[in-house]
Amino acid sequence: MSYMTKSSYKNNLKNILPPLYAFMAIGISALFFIYMGQTNRADVIGRFSIISTGIFLLTHIFSLGNDQAILSTVPNKIILSKIYLDKRLLVPFFSFLASFIVIDTLFKFVLFESYLLNYLTDLNIYKLQYSLIISLTVFMANISKTLASFYIINNYINTANTLYFFKSIGLMFGVAAFIFLDSNKELLIVFLMELTCCMSLILILLFHAIRQRLAWTYHHFQKNFFIAGLNIFGFDSILKQDLIILSFFQGPSEVAKYAVISSVYEGLSQTITTLQQNYSNVLRKKISIKFDPNFKLKNKLQNILSIGFKLSILFIFAAPTFYFIVFSSIEAQIIIIIFILQVALLFGYPAIITFYTRSIQGEPFRLFVVSIFIIITNTFISIILYNIVGIVGVSIGTMLSFLMMRIFIYRHSKILFMKEN
Repeated sequence: MSYMTKSSYKNNLKNILPPLYAFMAIGISALFFIYMGQTNRADVIGRFSIISTGIFLLTHIFSLGNDQAILSTVPNKIILSKIYLDKRLLVPFFSFLASFIVIDTLFKFVLFESYLLNYLTDLNIYKLQYSLIISLTVFMANISKTLASFYIINNYINTANTLYFFKSIGLMFGVAAFIFLDSNKELLIVFLMELTCCMSLILILLFHAIRQRLAWTYHHFQKNFFIAGLNIFGFDSILKQDLIILSFFQGPSEVAKYAVISSVYEGLSQTITTLQQNYSNVLRKKISIKFDPNFKLKNKLQNILSIGFKLSILFIFAAPTFYFIVFSSIEAQIIIIIFILQVALLFGYPAIITFYTRSIQGEPFRLFVVSIFIIITNTFISIILYNIVGIVGVSIGTMLSFLMMRIFIYRHSKILFMKEN
């Protein structure tokens, strides 16, 4: 095998592994949903979807944009086989404290009590325990994101991609524990998933420490990236936001129907999101003045986008099939929603991949403005249309939001790569 062949093989592996790992998580979630659907426990699907959505949003809000701050920096000295760390490794500890304060305060609001009891059925008895477990889950998720980001900037791309592999394994452990221990706490699934992922990445870091591959640098947290923690509201969380909106109008069993379609949509969106790591590596080379000007990065971008397109068109086949397997039937309304969401994904997949371009360029505030505009617009559209055409209106809001993402986010990245160095 020639050197070029080995190099091409490694590059293809970097592109293929993250989607494969994400598909593992999709498959495990699918089996869980099918089991619950066939045993007439649709309420479990609804509760799990809302709980995991809430933790997802808390994780990214209290990440403070730390992962994006890390991805925007390049170590001054790069020594082969060394992994450079800095003070930003400590930022996730703040996420534990912040999330605990917010959750504990939220649990004390009587206004939300009836809503919360739909999804945390024994909340009145275990308020403190739930606050601690959710906060720990957020903390571990942020540790994992931070470590993966450090691996990326040190060019340990395959190691960073194990984040998705360990989440898949952790999800399997969580689902198994929920089913075989006959637990009635859906939070256990998410907790075990993040625990498995976090501890696995820490063990990898300790392995490098034993081999003396770690180095400490002067970099510290950048305040201008604080706002980047909210930028997650711009792409795949739009559908998570739809679930939250629906949960205020419908109970867990009704939310479960949209959640089943959402899980396929979110799974493919998350799989496409894994390509962000490869894109960020190419982008950092694009904006680096030290990079070889003869290397055509536009072709690299097109290769990544091509994978994203192929992944996105799977939705129209996977969603109806999965829904039918879970519920043993499918309604005309569900077919309409699936078609609308397929259009949304075709609009949005390039923006999902290139979402953090401005953030990595050191302009997180501009990305924040666009993100907040899209998420607020989606909220109003979804609520208004829900009251007019029901659940279909929420999917229309998602489609329009992904169209805006393509216009405001992908367009900027496309123009950037049209100009070769």
